[in-house]
Amino acid sequence: MWGHYADSHKGVCLIFDEIANDKIQWFGFPVEYKEERPRVNLTKFNNPEIMMSALFHKSAHWSYEREHRMIEWAKPPGYRAFPPQALVGIILGASISDDDEAFVRGLLAKRPALEVYRTAIDAVEFKLNIIREE
Repeated sequence: MWGHYADSHKGVCLIFDEIANDKIQWFGFPVEYKEERPRVNLTKFNNPEIMMSALFHKSAHWSYEREHRMIEWAKPPGYRAFPPQALVGIILGASISDDDEAFVRGLLAKRPALEVYRTAIDAVEFKLNIIREE
């Protein structure tokens, strides 16, 4: 997904953890990949099964992404800012520019508890290695 969503390895990936407590219900779910589009009756959108079918299905063509999506349960549709405590780490892209990395690290200085990782393109296999920074 780095090529699609992170500007060809120049961006970052945020690592989230679910949060569920008295005030926040922020859950992550894996996307299901299927050949057929889900049939959704929008008049019954308050049914959790129908909502899950609508929000967490994608074409089988994208199955290599192994995507997860997060939702804030029991809230109406709209823009959401994720709860700050849900962010637990960040992964720097293998081709992030020095300027962008300096900018990100400046932000990270405000959140020293976040785990920092870097991707490295494997020299032998067609894969990325994700390495935790100490």
